[in-house]
Amino acid sequence: MAYTRIGKSKFNVSAPALRTWNGKTYDSKAEMEFARQLDFLQESGNIIEYIEQPKVYLGARENSYKPDFFVVPKDGLPYYVDVKGCETGAFIKNKKLWSIYGRLHLKIIKKQRGGFRTVEVVVPGEKLKKKAGL
Repeated sequence: MAYTRIGKSKFNVSAPALRTWNGKTYDSKAEMEFARQLDFLQESGNIIEYIEQPKVYLGARENSYKPDFFVVPKDGLPYYVDVKGCETGAFIKNKKLWSIYGRLHLKIIKKQRGGFRTVEVVVPGEKLKKKAGL
């Protein structure tokens, strides 16, 4: 007998209708809202462009990873963004690989108090710092 999960997923993801914008369904509502913010920043001229779900290889073809966005700002260097609600084991592995093989900064963004905040920046070539309490 198969059971069907009713309501939110184990990662507390909103229903598809609540995380769809401009014809695309995002992995999370926060990711969708961040895409809307990037679109506004592009229209206002603060960023040149952004690319959703770019595929990046980290050292070997089997180590592929898709950050949520690649952002090219008007001023400054381009960077990657991952909008996170919770960090999975797979994401922690990708952060470690990014610190070794990444080419640009990876910004970890979380939605907090109605806005977005960069909670961590993974810098290629720099060892990851352990978070307090881990």
